[in-house]
Amino acid sequence: YVNAVAGYDVSSGRLQLNLNAIDAAALPAAGIPVIARITDETSNPLQLKLTGQLGRDAPSVLLTADIAPDDNRQVLVEIDVDSFPRAFLFRFFPSSSQPLIPEWADASRVRILSPVAEAAFKSPIDSLTITAQVDAPVGAFLDPRDELRIGIDANRDRVFRNENPVRFGSDRQVDIRLLPKPQDGAIQLLATVSDFKFDAPAGAVSDARVNLLGSLRAAGLEAWSDPVEIVLDGQPPRLGAARVLPSRIIGEGKPLEISVSADDAGLSGVASVRFGFAAPGTNDFATVPPPVAAASTPGGSWAATVPTAGLPPGSQRLLMQAVDRVGNASTPEAVVIEIRSEAEAMAEKTRPKPVSGVVIHGKTPVEGAVVELSTPADPTKVIATRLTDAAGRFTFQRITPGEYRVSARGLVKNNRRRGEQAFAVPDGDREPTPIRLLIK
Repeated sequence: YVNAVAGYDVSSGRLQLNLNAIDAAALPAAGIPVIARITDETSNPLQLKLTGQLGRDAPSVLLTADIAPDDNRQVLVEIDVDSFPRAFLFRFFPSSSQPLIPEWADASRVRILSPVAEAAFKSPIDSLTITAQVDAPVGAFLDPRDELRIGIDANRDRVFRNENPVRFGSDRQVDIRLLPKPQDGAIQLLATVSDFKFDAPAGAVSDARVNLLGSLRAAGLEAWSDPVEIVLDGQPPRLGAARVLPSRIIGEGKPLEISVSADDAGLSGVASVRFGFAAPGTNDFATVPPPVAAASTPGGSWAATVPTAGLPPGSQRLLMQAVDRVGNASTPEAVVIEIRSEAEAMAEKTRPKPVSGVVIHGKTPVEGAVVELSTPADPTKVIATRLTDAAGRFTFQRITPGEYRVSARGLVKNNRRRGEQAFAVPDGDREPTPIRLLIK
């Protein structure tokens, strides 16, 4: 009940769209809307929208747009009439005047609008809601062999083979409803035409990347949509080894720095990681201290500062849990943390440790050398003395943390040799570095 004529004048760079009602009396009293979208596919795309209204008193409408002449781009005009999507299609090159641009009558295309690429869904899932735009050649679907198929391409080979797409026999979705409260005994029907929106079965596919795909075979032509890759994710992320600083033994009330790697095996991706201590006797997060959300780092790990305030001294289980973009949560994994009281921490800090080493001359171990231990503050006061064994080795037991000096003297080839060296015994759970003492 409406026709459309398009023309382009290159001298003025103007596109004109004339829409006319074939029978103005057949138009609704409120009129019908007309929308024209004008686009192209350049690096700086053209995106214009024109609107108008056809009515009984105004049965025609003229829409115009300024489009600069260009030999290298093709302009597409899509016109919706009375909410009928793309009732008219025109395309042309704005390189010359065209008083009558021919209608694009053999358009054959399928576009998946949603879900968008990289959309992720928790699986298994019964179905996916798909929206799609389809344009078919004039006269399509008069042949019973014409067919539109849209669905999941599970193996992403860009064809439907051993898969179950939804099949349609039209290029638009039509909905006809019976209106309530008929007047004057007449039955009222409301018919709407729209682009496709439907639920496609997902089958048994899970934990995979799949394509959404559309195929149109009509009027002797075949067209395929661009594939849209989405994720069906039913597995939680996996956590790697945790790094805890300053160590897994911490003083009461002191915070911990913890980091861990997390991976979702190429599916929806890790959305969050949290750390927190377990409630006693459970694998659930305690509320005191509360769990802490980790932040992703440039190196790809997840890190956070975890408080220990309120936890009693003793062995505590620090839980780690990752959640992906669709809500799959990993089973909390535990790292055992030893919390020491202030007295225990001090005792650990000052705990005596063995100090060992070897006396050498050149590269040769020296047997029977006298090794003496003292402090830098009073090097003449010998704390302990040892003799090296056949391999030049010696050990001082239970040396408290601090700064020390070790000296050695021995007989090498009937010559007396001496040497000394400063070293430190670290506090906490760190062990002293073995001494390699050279005498000359």
